[in-house]
Amino acid sequence: VEENIAGLGGLRGEGEEANFMDKVFDNSMNRLVHETDAAFGEMRFRDGLKSGWFEFVSARNVYRDWCAVSGVTMKASLVKKYCECVAVIMAPITPHWSEKIWSLVGGSGFVVKAPWPVLPAEDKLLTRQQKCLLSNLRTFRQQVGKAKKKPTAGKILVVDVYP
Repeated sequence: VEENIAGLGGLRGEGEEANFMDKVFDNSMNRLVHETDAAFGEMRFRDGLKSGWFEFVSARNVYRDWCAVSGVTMKASLVKKYCECVAVIMAPITPHWSEKIWSLVGGSGFVVKAPWPVLPAEDKLLTRQQKCLLSNLRTFRQQVGKAKKKPTAGKILVVDVYP
């Protein structure tokens, strides 16, 4: 998280339009904050830790890797939102670490007194699109791994109707 905060200056600003992966990462954060809230509210701390930490970090890693591979920098507002959200939602389990992150992000007061993030509901269509994309990428990689002669290029055709 500290590396994300330190690198905020070199990231894309608000002036640029959000691309597909920006929207996917934002939607993933929204979904995971709601899942973590529900888990903590029902005293299912293991599930809260799973969605609030492991899946949250995994979503950030997928976003970071996609940006690195495609040559696009991450969006500063999303990285800041990620850091703020992870500090607040992990505060019940890791209060000292969360306090450190909260101070690095520039949060006011103590993180344990910060309100829970209020985020929009998950866009289920965007989540399905993300799952479809990741599933197809996995299939493409498996097919390339099985090929005797490794392909150097590929084309993907996206259509509204089957010909």
